Amino acid sequence: MRPLLLLLSAVYLTYMLDYMIMPALTQAFVKAFDSSTRELGTLVSAYSLSASIFGLFGAFYLDRFNRKSALLLLYGGFAVSLLLCALAPSATALIVARVIAGAFGGLMVATIFSIIGDQIAPEHQGVAFGTVLSSFAIASVVGVPLGLFLAEKFSWNAIFFFNALLSFLVWISLLFGLPSMNAHLSLQASQRISEQAKAILTSRSNFSAFLVTALIAMASYAVIPFINPFLASNRGLSDSEIRTLYIVGGVLTFLVSYPTGWLADRFGKWSIFLTISLLLVPLTLLFTTMPTSSFALMLFIFVAFMSLSRARRIPALALITSSVPPTVRAGFMSVNASFEQLFSGISASVASLLVVRLPSGELDGFLFAGILSAMVAVLAAVLLRFVKPISEREISTPLHVPAEAT
Repeated sequence: MRPLLLLLSAVYLTYMLDYMIMPALTQAFVKAFDSSTRELGTLVSAYSLSASIFGLFGAFYLDRFNRKSALLLLYGGFAVSLLLCALAPSATALIVARVIAGAFGGLMVATIFSIIGDQIAPEHQGVAFGTVLSSFAIASVVGVPLGLFLAEKFSWNAIFFFNALLSFLVWISLLFGLPSMNAHLSLQASQRISEQAKAILTSRSNFSAFLVTALIAMASYAVIPFINPFLASNRGLSDSEIRTLYIVGGVLTFLVSYPTGWLADRFGKWSIFLTISLLLVPLTLLFTTMPTSSFALMLFIFVAFMSLSRARRIPALALITSSVPPTVRAGFMSVNASFEQLFSGISASVASLLVVRLPSGELDGFLFAGILSAMVAVLAAVLLRFVKPISEREISTPLHVPAEAT
């Protein structure tokens, strides 16, 4: 299990590094391309929109291929898209490259999660997801500062060259280190696309899972876009102090990822998700008001909020992945990822109506975004209760819809 998880973690690390570096390089894009505000917004959102759209179109084809072949094809396309980003001569070319990256990246992540669901027993999937998702923390602590350093030392595209090279090396490791995975094909038999779509989209358990994913995304992105402006304008933190918050937060997120997965396997995925969601209610309200001038207390609140916000995805993903049979798992996870991308954007747009910038430069209404985040997080915990893992007996029957969905 460990070699497989290390390979998948390496793939996810390059994905997260690419995903997180775009907002961090905004100012570098302005200098390089003399970009307008609209172009900057398109640069950041192009990936998410592309991943959402192509995730829906590709959902009904992923399960028709060997998991290894699918991952090699998608990851290879993703690596090429990174090279295209690095070589982009204009903002328009970079936007096109970001669309290509989203098309491959979203489906690639769905395939990663499907492999975990296929290869790892349900009672160990919490640890597996905790291991893979810890790559987010590494990308935060190492990748983003490295990207900013390379942009300052060389050029904005240096981090894309670096990530493309790293991705090609990981691709070679996958080629020789990843086993063939086609057990789901023998279960699928001659399943038609219409039957596959019905199996994915008509189950009540699946629909609950989609809503949970959408609500988790909304809970996060109601707050995330306003964190830096709030800390800088409302609480007067310097850039170096904000970087310190993110570095410490990333380190703690990495440290709690594996224990969160272990706890989810030991005490139940839903129970741990509910516990984290309830803890996040007061933390979110504290975070969006930050009623202190002490940097030490700000650090504590920030780190607790960020690490738990990321940790809640671990039990949720473990339970959601185990709720669908292998015959439609990759397609289901692709649709699920599309919901995440779509509702991330919706949440940020809704929150922007609640949060306004005052003439003084401070943000007003951030607490309302926090209340929205806390409410949808609790609702996600309620809905996750209706997502049930399938049994081994149910897996053995092609196109079997879980009992709770009939």
